[in-house]
Amino acid sequence: MRKENLREKKNITDRLTDEMTIIAKIGRIIGASLNINEVYEPFAAEARKLIPFDRLSVSLIHPQSGTVSLAYMNGLDIVGRRPGDSIPVAGSLTEDLSRTRTGFILDTTSFEELIQRYPASANGYKAGMRSLLTVPLISQDEVIGSLGFRSKTPYAYTERDLSLAQRIGDQIAGAIANAQIHDNLKRAEQELAIITKIGCIISSSLNIDEVYEPFAAEASKLIPFDRMAICLHDIDADQLTINYAIGSDISLRKKGDSFRLAGSVSQIVQQRRTGFSITPANVEELAAQFPSLLASYKKGMRSIIIAPLISRDIVIGDINFRSTKTKAYTERHIRLAERIGDQIAGVIANAQLFDKLKKTESSLRESETRFRAIFDQAAVGVAEVELSTGRYLNVNRRLCEILGMTQEEILATTFLAVTYPEDRHSHDDQLALMVAGKIEALTLEKRFVRKDGTVIWVKVTASPLWKPGEKPERDISIIEDITEHKQADEALKSNLDQLESRVRKRTIELEEINTALRVLLKKGEMDQKKVAESIQGNINELVMPFLHRLKKNQSKTENVAYLNILETNLNQIASPFISQLSATYRNLTPKEIQIAELIKQGKSSKEIAECFGLSVGTVTTHRNNIRKKMRLNSKSANLRSHLLFLS
Repeated sequence: MRKENLREKKNITDRLTDEMTIIAKIGRIIGASLNINEVYEPFAAEARKLIPFDRLSVSLIHPQSGTVSLAYMNGLDIVGRRPGDSIPVAGSLTEDLSRTRTGFILDTTSFEELIQRYPASANGYKAGMRSLLTVPLISQDEVIGSLGFRSKTPYAYTERDLSLAQRIGDQIAGAIANAQIHDNLKRAEQELAIITKIGCIISSSLNIDEVYEPFAAEASKLIPFDRMAICLHDIDADQLTINYAIGSDISLRKKGDSFRLAGSVSQIVQQRRTGFSITPANVEELAAQFPSLLASYKKGMRSIIIAPLISRDIVIGDINFRSTKTKAYTERHIRLAERIGDQIAGVIANAQLFDKLKKTESSLRESETRFRAIFDQAAVGVAEVELSTGRYLNVNRRLCEILGMTQEEILATTFLAVTYPEDRHSHDDQLALMVAGKIEALTLEKRFVRKDGTVIWVKVTASPLWKPGEKPERDISIIEDITEHKQADEALKSNLDQLESRVRKRTIELEEINTALRVLLKKGEMDQKKVAESIQGNINELVMPFLHRLKKNQSKTENVAYLNILETNLNQIASPFISQLSATYRNLTPKEIQIAELIKQGKSSKEIAECFGLSVGTVTTHRNNIRKKMRLNSKSANLRSHLLFLS
């Protein structure tokens, strides 16, 4: 019994010695290099001697971004949990480790139970992992990450394994922290060197387009991207213009394309004045929050960083990086994008000013060339005049022709000297108003005296040449020779006076003729009326009574018809002289006229009754009245024939 106890104690002692030896070796391995990636593999080999696993992992916490990333993995591959992959701390095993600061064993046989507690561990369960042992990595009293062992075997780990894992974690935490510091310092040095180089590149030329390509090459060393773009903002015009783009083409998002600033991600940058990242879960989420990025999403972009370009405290634009990878960017990338933006913003602003200056200078040169061409080749006289003295400072060829003087002679004289004496002060009031800024220009007609003494008429239009904040010292005058116009006006006025005199004389003659014509027309109308009254009276007194008697005494229908026709013809002959009666229906009522028209068209009494909604008897009454008024008393006389004849 005693020998067994001694043997057991020896075994325990040997095991502890072996454990201590391995842990010490792990310490030596992990501390052998500040490049921690070089020692992870031999470390994992030693750790396997103490704790069996199907997968070993080292994860590091990033407090700024609230994520945890996989720094190293040995063993079974798990989708989404590969070196470099990141997940949120919230809802992960690391969150519990950070809170409790102690390791634990997790044996899972229920997928639903695991997902409920740790949603981020779902892929591990799907890969076959059933046992998990994890401990915190604590350095300087801060949880910097975790060490995890996983096994496919259920209930694979014991409290002794947990204790060993904790000792291993304590052994490697400091070295990992130091390696992190070393990596951070080294990375910071590299980043600083690249950003410094970016500054040198971007400021090497005021023609910014020349340096964008080498700049993009350096920027890609800091922030990996599938597309990078620099956009310039014009708040007043509500416009966003892509000044440079490299990488994947996106429809309507190429260099030189412009679109509205309002509603874009760039507007958010304007408001926040700080960088941020966008990692949409799906297209619906993106459409709801950032609809302007839909074209980018359809092109495969899944991660975006955007940072402001601030110059002299004004957001002049933004720089954005896009990647086809999901969650490709961290908080570090956002800060790097901001540093790059700070480095290039001033240079881009200066390049904008330089570009505007070049355009302004070019425009001024073009304007000066155009002005000189207009000045020299104008069809009117043009002169630059000193207001205080009236001295000519510059004149064109046409003014020399108008005054009959050379350019030198005009430049040696003044505006008043070539003005006709009586007109020299005709524009003083207008000139005073123009100099005072109360009118923008003055226009007047006056006389000039040519070199040969000839007096000519000119039209002068003068405008002041201003300098901001100063009184005008010069004006530009346009002088047009209007002598021929004046002469033509005088001739026209003379002709108009003669024409008006002739028109007045002719008007009097026409009025006298019109008076005589009115008298004659009045007499003609009276004579016509008397003739009409005489003809109608004679027919009524001398013809109609005898016709009526003949009709009463005639028994033959044929004779009666002839008499009716004779009567109608007489009335027709007389009708042009009776202006107050209708030619055909002089005595009929409106209803009788309507019925008469239908009778003329051959309608029967029944058809007429149906047309007007009357009884046949009523229509017959109207027919009889029409016959009476048309004096068709004989039943043998056909009313329709009579009406057709009249028409």
